[in-house]
Amino acid sequence: MVTSQLDTYEFHQFVSRYMELSKNDGYSLKERTPQKHCKENYWLVKPANMNQGRGIEIFNNLQEIQKFLSSR
Repeated sequence: MVTSQLDTYEFHQFVSRYMELSKNDGYSLKERTPQKHCKENYWLVKPANMNQGRGIEIFNNLQEIQKFLSSR
């Protein structure tokens, strides 16, 4: 049985973090990062099996990240 990349503990942690920052307009309840640094988050998705920066994608939308991971 193959586990979807969207059905892992790590991905659920990521979604939780993403939603926390989105809901609180960039304010983090867990860190002392200035809010201005988190208002427009960009997320790097790095493939586990590549190196030297190959395959890295940049997103700022959760749906696009989910779509990208589902297609791999």
